[in-house]
Amino acid sequence: MTRRFALIPAAGVGSRAGTPIPKQYLPIAGVPMIVRTIAAFAAVPAIESITVVVAEDDERFDALAIDPSILDRVRVVRVGGATRDTTVSNGLSALAGTVDADDWILVHDAARCGITPSLIESLIERIGDDEVGGLLAIPLDDTVKRGDGSVPSIAATSTGTVSAAPTPTPTASDGSAR
Repeated sequence: MTRRFALIPAAGVGSRAGTPIPKQYLPIAGVPMIVRTIAAFAAVPAIESITVVVAEDDERFDALAIDPSILDRVRVVRVGGATRDTTVSNGLSALAGTVDADDWILVHDAARCGITPSLIESLIERIGDDEVGGLLAIPLDDTVKRGDGSVPSIAATSTGTVSAAPTPTPTASDGSAR
């Protein structure tokens, strides 16, 4: 039987955000983004466990106020790398022995706290036991412009044909598409 696990990369330093602390620890309405992300996955009964991948020298995670009722489902591993790809790869390696070949791992960045339990459940329902998986596709209501870098925009794209593909991204337990 296929099981689902969450893998949350959280080893970034916030260099692109230009913030004094890593972006995932910044609060939104008083709650750090990483806490909101963990809570969203914890609210989905189909998620077996949540593995959060932080940097080896991370000093902030242990001080977070995570709901004690979900702590038994949350595991932190200090194997984050210099890039997101390395962090995800190291996180997948940390899950070895925990996941089976037919399990899905939903990879979702800690700083993307707009994810909701209903979006996660929708993704799980839609991919089911599919061999390849899938991704969330949220139709865009906004005008989308295309450009080539030399001018602000070249053409508008019909929003009826464009969707955003936010994470989580379902990944096979060996890190590859099936």
